[in-house]
Amino acid sequence: MMIPRSWTRWSAAALLGLAACGETRYSGELGGDPRLRGGWTAEFQVTSSPRLRADTAALQTVRGELVLMENRVVHSAARLHGPPTHYGAYAADFRGVGLPLPPPGRVPTVTARLAGGDSVEMVLDGIGSGVVLTGRLDADSIAGRWSFDGDRAGGANGTFVLRRPRE
Repeated sequence: MMIPRSWTRWSAAALLGLAACGETRYSGELGGDPRLRGGWTAEFQVTSSPRLRADTAALQTVRGELVLMENRVVHSAARLHGPPTHYGAYAADFRGVGLPLPPPGRVPTVTARLAGGDSVEMVLDGIGSGVVLTGRLDADSIAGRWSFDGDRAGGANGTFVLRRPRE
């Protein structure tokens, strides 16, 4: 079978063009930008929560960690404003500030998306309707605000910083 010469030239040009696009910039597709991938330590500063309103305790810090991998499967996630680019698991105990416990036997999961340049959205699932994080990626840290819509006891919110662990 003979392939027409014009088709061969066009195919070679297309392949060269695609090869030139080999940068690591996020393209908006599943499994995109690798900058979120890996382990992170977390500090959640609590500004308001049901527990703080109940007993005037001093503001608390919740510490934890999370691990993210590039998403190549999940096309949507509740409370994210677009398809998740990453997902994984987290460990953080928000009971001290009055948030509900995750269901027994369930691994607490996180879905995340890098939304354009350096904006990050995450949802920590397993605690009621989830803890929503919105922040900015800057080198090896992500900083921003978190919120929990709550239930009958009320919601909670504050600020957070995620950092790459020091080795």
